[in-house]
Amino acid sequence: MKNAIILIDNQLDPLWLHHLPPADSLTVINLQNPSSHINVPYYHNYPGWRRWLKNHRVTHLYLYTSLSRSHIILTAAASLPVTTIFLLTGPAHVRSLSKPIAITRYLDTISCPSHSLARLLRQTNIPSRKIIVEIPSVKTPLFANKPSVPLSARQGPVILALPQPSEKSALRLATWTAALLHHVNPRLTLLISGSAAFTDRVRLRDWQFNWDSPNMIHLAPTDTHWPDLLPACDLVLAAATQPTDVIRLLYARAAHTPIVAPQGPYDEFLREYEAATLVTPSEPRRFAAAILSRTKTDHPNSTAYG
Repeated sequence: MKNAIILIDNQLDPLWLHHLPPADSLTVINLQNPSSHINVPYYHNYPGWRRWLKNHRVTHLYLYTSLSRSHIILTAAASLPVTTIFLLTGPAHVRSLSKPIAITRYLDTISCPSHSLARLLRQTNIPSRKIIVEIPSVKTPLFANKPSVPLSARQGPVILALPQPSEKSALRLATWTAALLHHVNPRLTLLISGSAAFTDRVRLRDWQFNWDSPNMIHLAPTDTHWPDLLPACDLVLAAATQPTDVIRLLYARAAHTPIVAPQGPYDEFLREYEAATLVTPSEPRRFAAAILSRTKTDHPNSTAYG
């Protein structure tokens, strides 16, 4: 009997909850906000977690959270006959493996949602036998039975950024690209999804000011899911050099939304997708030109970045 526990945190994209592994018994626990009806130890309580895992006869432990938050629980599971699987479900999880740490020896499997991420891990000292590729199967988008994000005041094109607010480097490139286009069409909107901390909001405000693009950035409500944003946008911009938000990318493709992304790592997802445009990585002018080719504008400078 497969008795599985799935550990998540507040950074996990809710879309992953629609693609959980099969099990005879499955319990989802949010380490940052545990449910009141599930009595679990504090996540730094090693003996408590060892006792809890043993008493509940857990056979599989799936980590949908960063290793820094779950390493005590992982260490406790390693002393028991429990199979441990770490899933790279988002940017924070990928960053936690950017510098291999000793805790990885307690992992039985590291599940990557793309072959490019698996290749990166194989270049570290993590044994190849522990690395597998599991790409979620997304055939149809999960649109909610409610209107998409209200953007009635926005009359120009809406670009939906794939990077979340915490992804500083990728979001800077997306904002830079949008700023170039905003000078071509001041009605353009860059829509950003995800929980934004105060520092993230200050950073976005500063970028918008420095690039002279007032009122360009629109932060989606935090309770709005990614599939609900897709009908409100004209295009999805994936600016990160590695596809760390694979689940969002797959849902955008399933919704037949045009996507502009860097060449290379994104090829495995977008090579055969007719609505995708792959451009040179880290080149905002190339991104801007690709977006212009897919969005309509009647502004006289519409060929400025072609």
